[in-house]
Amino acid sequence: MNLVYPFGCTMSVSKPSIVAFTSGSASFPVDRPLGALYYDEKTGGRLVAIGSGHMLSDKYIDQENNDKFREMLLEFLTSQGNVYFVPTDHDDLDLIDHHIVPETAELAEKPKLCLSDAISHTTYIDYTKLFEHKMYSMNTNLCPEALKLYEELGVKHQPLKIITPKFERLTLPLQPAVFPPHFETCPLQP
Repeated sequence: MNLVYPFGCTMSVSKPSIVAFTSGSASFPVDRPLGALYYDEKTGGRLVAIGSGHMLSDKYIDQENNDKFREMLLEFLTSQGNVYFVPTDHDDLDLIDHHIVPETAELAEKPKLCLSDAISHTTYIDYTKLFEHKMYSMNTNLCPEALKLYEELGVKHQPLKIITPKFERLTLPLQPAVFPPHFETCPLQP
């Protein structure tokens, strides 16, 4: 089921709760729990936890299958019968601790090569070696060589001159008005 999940977060779901739905394989992070369900067999109590309340707001309820998902949640919460959850792969997700990489935006602008080609099914890769930090620099090391090119190419070395721009604007021919303007008048009230 395709859902629009705006401004949401991922969750860590532990038993006896179960994962209600996860992010897909085309999203990041991949296959992370986004919602959870809990059912108490003794009391019949039910609980739903979703990482984004915006997905049920007016702006997003009509997108993809969000409204159908809302109906399924309300049916789960209001039904009176016993609930049996079928065990799935998502109930036993092996979750590793999340490591935050500092300066992600800066590192993303300097990749040496495509990350998906670099990984290529290897077991361990040091991702810090994928970035080249010495590629970009601002200096005047090449200025003497550029000045020598003037002599080699036979070009005069002089400062650039400002060329005054000439703007040509087409104007439509004007015609004098033959009749004076007609203004609407308000009707007089007796």
